[in-house]
Amino acid sequence: MRSSTMHVQATVRGDLESVVCWWTSPERREERRARHESLDVSDFRYEETLEDGQRVTETGWTTRRGVQVSVRTVSPIRPDGVVERAPDGRAVPRGQVFHSNRWPNGSEQLSRAESVVEFSELSGSRTRVRLTVTRSQERVPRWERSFPLHDERHHARIHLKDYSARCEYDLGTRKSAKRWLAVY
Repeated sequence: MRSSTMHVQATVRGDLESVVCWWTSPERREERRARHESLDVSDFRYEETLEDGQRVTETGWTTRRGVQVSVRTVSPIRPDGVVERAPDGRAVPRGQVFHSNRWPNGSEQLSRAESVVEFSELSGSRTRVRLTVTRSQERVPRWERSFPLHDERHHARIHLKDYSARCEYDLGTRKSAKRWLAVY
């Protein structure tokens, strides 16, 4: 078993409530779905259900190399912009992701990630967004166990920077309409 915790953060020009509302909007779920649907894969499937106060999203596909990928995301159901609050006023949405890859030879790699996104109000109508992901992986290949997760951290930083820029642009606090990276 391999476990790791990653922290990345960004500052967004926008007040706390507007940033939280944008970040947790149903449009973000639709964007993730559209991004997954655009992958060059076969057997794509997507299903979203509501179970015991949780939104459960099951996504899966088969890669060109024959790897069967399955992703299950679980998060609390909440009205737009309404998220759990810490005593100091931070908005703190949480979620879980279960991921499995099954190779054509039958080997399988499993991971579970708990994510916490903290939105904190800063002076000057700015919001700090801090992402913490705690991941545990099973059946990690021996050669991969000793390497740090640099690619995953790098990917998370790029994704957070991209999301922050898009949020600022949509909120009208960023003047540049530069093309954002398609990260994932």
